Order: sequence, then C-alpha cells, then structure tokens
Amino acid sequence: MKSLLIVYHSVTGGTLQMAEAAATAARREAGVTVRLEAAAAAGPQALLECDGYLFACPENLAAMSGVMKDFFDRTYYPVLDRLQGRAYAILVCAGSSSASPPAGGCATSRRLSSSVPTHKPPKKSCVRSR
Repeated sequence: MKSLLIVYHSVTGGTLQMAEAAATAARREAGVTVRLEAAAAAGPQALLECDGYLFACPENLAAMSGVMKDFFDRTYYPVLDRLQGRAYAILVCAGSSSASPPAGGCATSRRLSSSVPTHKPPKKSCVRSR
C-alpha cells in the first residue's frame, strides 16, 4: 500500500481547505493511505515513512509561509539523500496580491527535484485562488 503525506500550514483556513480536499480525493484511491499533518508538528520521520508528498502553504508577500519554511529547514538534513525518486507536489493558497508562485516554493521544489532521477522529472502545480 502506498502512503501520501500532506504537510500544510494555514492561517486563514484556505490552505487547510485545499489540503483537506486533496486528502479526501486521495483517500478515494485504492491502495493509498493518507496522512494530513500540520507543518509545525510534522518532522523527518513522517517524511521517511511515506512514499509521496503534498506540501500546502499560503503565499505571504510572494514567499512561502514561515512555518512551512521552518518545516523544510528542520527536516532537510535528517532526510538528505534518503527520499530520492519519491513523488511530490506543492499547493499554494494565494490571493490576488501576487503575480507568480512563491519564490521560496519554487526554490524548494528545485532542491527536492535535484534528488529525483532525471528520467522522471517531478510535476509541479501551483493553485491560485482569487
């Protein structure tokens, strides 16, 4: 059975709604278990225990939220070189104040993709609400 970890940070509830909707949809798939964890509580062990990831956060001044950045900072070295080939996606909950996805999210996806084999490029998605 495959497992999906959804790590989210939400202030207004918008990102939580997106993360919960993704979790509901993923749970409909046969053979998939889903874990939904707040970024402040999630740690390296959760990443190591799952096969794929969905990272969801709000856009704050054209950057990912500080709590999500803290999650990546806390987990980066403990899982370094241990997650190669695992699938991931990023959800961004943003208002109309930004013309592009958070720069931090794009930089993070580049770091994650550097450990993914070149024959299987990662898929990136940014969802924008208005």
